[in-house]
Amino acid sequence: MFEKERFDIVHVNGSPDHRLVMYAIFGLHGKRPRVVYTKHNSLPVGKHFGSQLRVKYATDHVIAVSHHTSRLLDGTPYAKREVSVIQNGVDVEHFHPFNDEASQHARLRMVGPEHAGKFIVGSVAGTADYKGWIDMVTAIASLPVRVRETMHILIAGESPSSAQRQQVAQLGMSKHVTFAENLLDVRSCIAAFDIGFVLSYAEAISFACREMMAMGKPVIVADCGGLPENVSDGEDGWIVPQRDPNAISSLLREIRGKPEALRAMGESARRKSEWTLLAQSLNS
Repeated sequence: MFEKERFDIVHVNGSPDHRLVMYAIFGLHGKRPRVVYTKHNSLPVGKHFGSQLRVKYATDHVIAVSHHTSRLLDGTPYAKREVSVIQNGVDVEHFHPFNDEASQHARLRMVGPEHAGKFIVGSVAGTADYKGWIDMVTAIASLPVRVRETMHILIAGESPSSAQRQQVAQLGMSKHVTFAENLLDVRSCIAAFDIGFVLSYAEAISFACREMMAMGKPVIVADCGGLPENVSDGEDGWIVPQRDPNAISSLLREIRGKPEALRAMGESARRKSEWTLLAQSLNS
């Protein structure tokens, strides 16, 4: 295929496809394409012989999707190549803030009239355990009853397991959490939020966080992996310690009654999304 199509550049983002490209290159006659490898997750990078071979024979440049992932390459064979940090971006025309009327309609549709008037804290990062969403449930469960009753959690992703639902029930939070489950289009879900959150225990950068910010939502992120690179703490979001529901509940008590401040932070989040896309365009 390489000989027929005569590609100038081939992109790889994992060991299996990287290895396959390397084998294909060995069989080429004449000029080979340049190979760009992207490090897009928080998994450790191999230092073994296979990595050395892939770097030597089939890696011309490396892209890291965050400074965090770039640091994971230190001391590995990939550090022998030039590494560019290009943070994930999102389509800011597709992910745009809804007006007040559309947002209210989204709230009614996503959580129903019973919860539409509450302070909605949400995430579209998914329901896997490592996404840390149970920490938000735990945090809100610890709030005084009068405060807790004014809040609701909305989470999009795979349908939670019975064990996960049991965790929520044991916290007395079943009626305070709506699982939107898999959505082809998460924009209405995001529009229903007052603020977003991504509290993962491992994360390279988070498309979900950037989607929420592009839609004008300030986001709470855990101090984990590349997540803190998304927000400026106190300006367009907040950074909390990883696996610390107490810190989250303290933050929620602080920000809950400041709607105008949250609106301004959401506007800052949107501006950052626009400027990030512009900066990437200028640097490409």
